[in-house]
Amino acid sequence: MSQRFTVTITEPSGSRHFEVPENTRYIIRYFLLGALGLVVLTLGLIFYLQGSLFELQTKKQNVEARLAQLQDENVDLSRTINSKLEEFDELDNKVDFIEQMVGVEATPNLTLPERMELARLVIAQREQELRLILDRREKENQAIGSRIGDLEGLIGVSAREGSSLMDRVVKAGTTISQKQQMLANVPNGYPLAYKGVTSSYGSRIHPTLKRKEFHAGVDLRAETGTPVIATGDGVVEFGGFHKKSGYGNLVILRHNYGFRTSYGHLSEVLVDNGEFVKKGDIIAKTGNTGMSSGPHLHYEVRFIHNTLNPDRFMKWSLDNYEVVFKEKGVKWQSLIKLVNRKLTNPTPPSLQLAQK
Repeated sequence: MSQRFTVTITEPSGSRHFEVPENTRYIIRYFLLGALGLVVLTLGLIFYLQGSLFELQTKKQNVEARLAQLQDENVDLSRTINSKLEEFDELDNKVDFIEQMVGVEATPNLTLPERMELARLVIAQREQELRLILDRREKENQAIGSRIGDLEGLIGVSAREGSSLMDRVVKAGTTISQKQQMLANVPNGYPLAYKGVTSSYGSRIHPTLKRKEFHAGVDLRAETGTPVIATGDGVVEFGGFHKKSGYGNLVILRHNYGFRTSYGHLSEVLVDNGEFVKKGDIIAKTGNTGMSSGPHLHYEVRFIHNTLNPDRFMKWSLDNYEVVFKEKGVKWQSLIKLVNRKLTNPTPPSLQLAQK
């Protein structure tokens, strides 16, 4: 007997019975199991898809947040780039300025760092050259300082401690100017080529009169015809034969500030009365005229009407500047003040002659 099973369907109107073969039952069972498995698989797939969707939404949110962050970073980066570009332009302008200052021609194919390195090398070379120049200047200054020290010693100026080189130069230059002014306005130096003194200034036995009397000048040894020069700028007060003095042919020069010089026993007078002469001009020739025992030059220096020792004036120079101030017959301090005022407030040059 074949196995069958009965399926009963009950309705309000009654029940109906269906007989299903055994093979169909297996088919239905497997179908139901398959349907159940499909439902379970579908539910699992749904749950999986829901999880994947949630994950995708989360990733989307993360991506959107990252995108917003990148956009903000992009804005910041753009600002940074613009700022760096401005700095680059400024640096490029500075490099251009440096290149112009150090004399480097800009090379288009060089990058900015290469141009900066080139400028740095040139600056380093300029610094080395400058150090060499400064070292050379320092040595020159030391040499100049040494020379100024020698000059200060020569003119009798002591350098104040802490004085700059320029201050010392100005002071030394001012002192030299003062001394040059003094030497230019007051008779100084020898009136002829010096070959010795035959009779000094002061009391002596007159060689002709054979009596003791004051010798107002100095007698300088010289052969007849030796050129006689003016010992300072001046005007010829007298030039000719002087009977009263016994000096024979005589030249008297009148100089600045009341000084006079006299040149006696001349063989020849080469200047005229009222003629202006310059220091060093030849004014006469030596001889043996007047009360003279032999050829020589009688030389006198006077201040106003007072006789002065000519020896100090003949030896007076920049190298021997203080010697003349031993002569007490002149108020030297007053004259020095006058010369200093003329140096600080110069007036038109003129021959300043003292009144008789």
